[in-house]
Amino acid sequence: MNCAKLQSHIAKQRKRKAFWQTVGSQAVQDICQRISIAYQLFFKHHKKGVRPPGFKKVRRYKSFTLKQAGYKFLGGNRIKIGNRVYQYWNSREIEGTVKTLTIKRTTLGELFMVVVVDSVEEPETKVETSRIAGARFRLKNVSHLLRWNENRITAISETVP
Repeated sequence: MNCAKLQSHIAKQRKRKAFWQTVGSQAVQDICQRISIAYQLFFKHHKKGVRPPGFKKVRRYKSFTLKQAGYKFLGGNRIKIGNRVYQYWNSREIEGTVKTLTIKRTTLGELFMVVVVDSVEEPETKVETSRIAGARFRLKNVSHLLRWNENRITAISETVP
């Protein structure tokens, strides 16, 4: 069954069954694409003894992805997914346009939000090295600091208790 037929079948199910209405339309598309890819790989490699794809129960899924709809960023590190509002901690500011939002769950039940954005052009930073370098090493109770400055090496020794 290809992806288009599966999507049309689930579209009919969405009209009849309340469960399919709770799942976002883009999440359904993602599920259909995963199933389609899994079966394509199975039929490509079934002569090698590959088993058909298995299906997990809902509670065993570790992540889900929202592509364009189903979420909204609110101010103050809050996000609305479906009808619920969640608070999150930013590891860095979100810059650019959001492409996908993935919610991942660890085995301990912790939730993580992964946001994929279009790359923002960053100005190229030119890295230059100076002519000064340093190294520190320790021999027994004496700490040595060597400093290279152009053609001179300066050694600084200090006693460490």
